[in-house]
Amino acid sequence: YCSSCGEKLNGMGIPAIMNGVVYMLHEGCFTRDDEQMSAAKEEKQKQGSVAKGTLGAFAGAIIGAIPWTIVSCLGYFVAFLGFVIGIASKKGYEMLGGKETKAKGFAILASTIVGVILAESVAIMISIGILATQEGYYLGIAEIVFTFIYGLANDSSALAGVLGNIALGVLFAILGTWSTLSEIFKSTGKKADHFTRLD
Repeated sequence: YCSSCGEKLNGMGIPAIMNGVVYMLHEGCFTRDDEQMSAAKEEKQKQGSVAKGTLGAFAGAIIGAIPWTIVSCLGYFVAFLGFVIGIASKKGYEMLGGKETKAKGFAILASTIVGVILAESVAIMISIGILATQEGYYLGIAEIVFTFIYGLANDSSALAGVLGNIALGVLFAILGTWSTLSEIFKSTGKKADHFTRLD
């Protein structure tokens, strides 16, 4: 039976593959469905904006970085929260109407990495501010940022610790969103939603 219309093939079926699934179709069904799906895919890719989607991805990553920052300020390190940043980034891209192209995957990946770096950095700077206050000093935002950068530049062990935390966070973020990123690249590729004859 034809995978499209459900009618008997009577030995006249065309084997075709699409998105990793094999189908048997009539010649006419194969041509009609392929044209319709190609048109729908082109129309979908015209909608949305990469710029707005990217902005949404970074906004989502920043929001997703909040749990990481809070937990780090409490003295804990939970690399799994990098996954939360990746999911929030994807949601942000979609909420702002990002275009469904490969750019979506790159925007989510880039914003997730930036989100992890930002979360770890802000957490350390907040800790610096709190510690200074406990010691009887008040540091402004510019002074805290300077102290953070100066400390990393002159203390190799501190730099190694920060980079290690960031690396673990990025690793968990990528592992957590890998299936999503993989699906994005597959669904926006040239062969996605397109029949390829196997005969």
